[in-house]
Order: sequence, then C-alpha cells, then structure tokens
Amino acid sequence: MKPGIKSISEADIYSRVTDDILAFWYFGITSVPCLVSSPLRKDTKPSLSIIRPKGKNYLWWTDFATGQQGNMLQLLGDYWHVSIAEAKARVWKDIPKMPGGKLEDKERGKSC
Repeated sequence: MKPGIKSISEADIYSRVTDDILAFWYFGITSVPCLVSSPLRKDTKPSLSIIRPKGKNYLWWTDFATGQQGNMLQLLGDYWHVSIAEAKARVWKDIPKMPGGKLEDKERGKSC
C-alpha cells in the first residue's frame, strides 16, 4: 500500500533512499563533511556544514550563521518553506527518479 502524505514516515523514505542520495539529488553534495553556502538564504561565505556524525548512517547539517540545524528532511522542509510532512511527501514522489549510491566520506576539515 502506498502511504498517504500524512502517513509517510522517515522509515518509509529511508527504506528506499539514504541521506547521501538526498544531499546529492537536491543540493549536488558529492562528499561529506562539507561546507557550502546555505541554500536557506543569501549566503556569500559558506556557512552551512553537512557532516556524518561518527559511527552514524545519517547526515546532519548546521548553519553557523543562524544556528539552525537538523537532518536532511528538516533541511528540505526549511528550503521549500513547507512542513516536514510536506517535505517527506515531496521526497517520496521524487524517489523513483533518484539514483542509488552513497557519498564518499572525506577527511575531516576539507570542504565540498
């Protein structure tokens, strides 16, 4: 059964894609950790960090200029100016178009 918008869970999404795929598909991020200009606002100096916490499978972002942080679905919701439920619905709709794969982990301290 295909989940409805309100019933799409993070588990539904992550059973089909990884944060690596989301970061690449929506933001062109090809390796982590990285420091990029924030997609959430006009940003002339890279201030958004995307990392994989040590020993974890997910990605975490922090905008050092604003203090905002969260997981990839939260970043997408903020980017699109929609609720997390709507962000999950948009991702769910895009999943069939997404490639598989994982990002390459880079040495700490290097940027994208």
